[in-house]
Amino acid sequence: MTTTENITEIPADHPADGELLGTEAAAAAAKIVPQMDLSEAIEAAIRKAVSNQLSATAKTVAEGVLGELLTDEVLAGMRETAILEATAAIDPIPAPEPEPEPEPAAEQAPADEEAEEEPAPQLRFENARKFVEGYVVEVYAREVIVRGSEQRLRWCPQWWEHAEVMARMEVLWRAFEHLRQGKGAEPSEFWLLHLDPHMSRILDPEGPFKYCTVAGGHVEKLQPLPTGDDAPAATFPSGYYERPSGLFVREATPSKAAKVPTSWEFP
Repeated sequence: MTTTENITEIPADHPADGELLGTEAAAAAAKIVPQMDLSEAIEAAIRKAVSNQLSATAKTVAEGVLGELLTDEVLAGMRETAILEATAAIDPIPAPEPEPEPEPAAEQAPADEEAEEEPAPQLRFENARKFVEGYVVEVYAREVIVRGSEQRLRWCPQWWEHAEVMARMEVLWRAFEHLRQGKGAEPSEFWLLHLDPHMSRILDPEGPFKYCTVAGGHVEKLQPLPTGDDAPAATFPSGYYERPSGLFVREATPSKAAKVPTSWEFP
């Protein structure tokens, strides 16, 4: 059984439910839009457009300036710096180890004890005579035998008979024994500052051997320099006596086989 009493008839021109909702929304929007400030919306749109344009222009300018600044040399430097930093990060340089504290200095022995501990240097020649016979006449060889050579150089086989020569050979021997111990230029100093100057005086034709020759031997003809009678006495080896002039000479002229004095004691 069908009941039709409570059904209300809907007019044909009545809108559907969806159309009714759309119409209501449009009506609500129509009420809101007129209330908006259109000038603010336009200004905001303009600011946004200008900002976008400025950003694009600034980006273009920045790219151009950056391209000019980043030359090949700058890029190479940046690349090298990056490599160094990466290397240091992977394999850092170890920190230097602290220096060890210095050990306390050992107590120095007194100078007297050190002098006693150091051995005295050994002499190569015992005295001046052996120095002349074993060194000077060997290393300082000159032509003094050929006739006529005495015009340039003179040598006396009895060289010890000449006080000047004996004194010079004594100081040469002492200088030799001292300087030969050096490890630097001392041997050269001995030749340049001692041996050469002394031998030049000794072999000079006008020197102590002026009247002596190798062939004729020693000639006691050269007179000593005059001096006063009150000259102080000096100490010389035995066998010498003091002349009135103050010069010490041997008591008698020895033969070629006579004993040669070994050394002099200087005052």
